[in-house]
Amino acid sequence: MTIVDRRDANDARRPAMARGMRPARRRRGKRAARGGAELAVAVAVSLAAAAAGCGRLTGFPNPAKYAPVSSTVLVSADSRTITGLGQWVCGRRPVLLARSFPRKVTLTWFNPDTNCNAEPIGVAAAHAVLPAPLGGRALVQAATGTAIPYFSERDLAHVTFVPAGFRLAGDLPAADFPGASLEPGDLRTYTAPGSAARLSVTQVMTTRHALAPGPGPRHGHRLRIHGRPAELLIDRSGGVVVGRAITWIAHGYRFEVAIAAIGQHPVSLSTAQLTTVARGIVLNPSQYR
Repeated sequence: MTIVDRRDANDARRPAMARGMRPARRRRGKRAARGGAELAVAVAVSLAAAAAGCGRLTGFPNPAKYAPVSSTVLVSADSRTITGLGQWVCGRRPVLLARSFPRKVTLTWFNPDTNCNAEPIGVAAAHAVLPAPLGGRALVQAATGTAIPYFSERDLAHVTFVPAGFRLAGDLPAADFPGASLEPGDLRTYTAPGSAARLSVTQVMTTRHALAPGPGPRHGHRLRIHGRPAELLIDRSGGVVVGRAITWIAHGYRFEVAIAAIGQHPVSLSTAQLTTVARGIVLNPSQYR
């Protein structure tokens, strides 16, 4: 494991949950109900209120009624529910519209309210439920027919260990993962009652076979996760460790296990404990890419 000790807590490579992703409530089994908690992903609440009200800000055109799906999406294990992250405009959450055809399924974003001149200020999760499984059909843009990259939750790695008290709180596309804008992936978030810590497990499809050199000073200590080289990133703020993340690549996926604290609270998991979580993430041979 290459250890990178980062002193700037605002660095762009902070653990996923330290960059503003918020968890959703649980839905059936391990799937989370994307209700009000997911809407908290939208940033600048005060600006949202302005956009929802008069919202007449000069310099910005009215948003379009329909918009392409510009980021990757999740497809549920049963291949019927599609989850995406769309822009929040005019104070209203976006609607993900899906239409089924014999050989394809089309997707587009629908904005319920376009009567404002405000800049989009955040993102919100939305879901489309298909009448029949996606199966082998193509998933494409409604307007252009361009393929939409997606991650199937049938390929989710098993998280065999989480610290006591932590429970699955959210399951979203990994759109916030560094460098993953075109690489489909999944972000699972775990929280514990009364704790400011957020534990996240990110799994992103990749064609890379090794980690790219990371920024910051390196120390000589190395460790391996399932026989693969890994990198440890540590974020500090005011002398307090507010985030840790372990990243590695295996079998066609890039993984990140991260712990981050909201505010200036120290993280509740040590490097050794986070390493135990990482080593507990396993794939079935049928999931190898």
